[in-house]
This record gives sequence, structure tokens and C-alpha cells, in this order.
Amino acid sequence: MEFWDELSMLTKISSAFFILGKATGFMTFMMYFVDLTLAKWMLMLYASFIGISILLSCIQMFTTKKVDTKPSLEQVQAWAKEYDLLDVK
Repeated sequence: MEFWDELSMLTKISSAFFILGKATGFMTFMMYFVDLTLAKWMLMLYASFIGISILLSCIQMFTTKKVDTKPSLEQVQAWAKEYDLLDVK
């Protein structure tokens, strides 16, 4: 559960809506054979859950500022040496 603890609250809520949407989608498929009117309403509920999940994920992606750190010269040289990319004589 270490991975789950590192996620933001918006991502957790988004994943909950996604799971609810998938469960609703499965029930909608089953309901299609029983009552078509109810299946249409459940299809709208399914689309709403998935839409909310996508919206929350996009909000999380665009509001979080990613810090892009460049590696130092020593790190690059160590990586090059590790993979034998430098011609060291």
C-alpha cells in the first residue's frame, strides 16, 4: 500500500470514480437484457463516472508543477563509464 499512500487526494478520488464507472458499466450491460429504459439511465451514470474520473485526472496533471532537475556532470560521467560510453585509455 506504499504506492497508494504516495498518491494525491485527487488521484485517489479519480480512481474511485473510475472503479465505480467500471462496475456501473458491467451492470449496465446486464441490465440491457432486462430493462432498456433503466439501462439507458445506467449508461448515463457510467459515462458520468468515467467523465468525472477523466476530469479529476486532468486537473491533477495540469495543476501539479513538475520540477525538472538536470543531472550533474559527475552523474553523466558515471553513467557513461557504467555503460562503457567513454573512450578511457
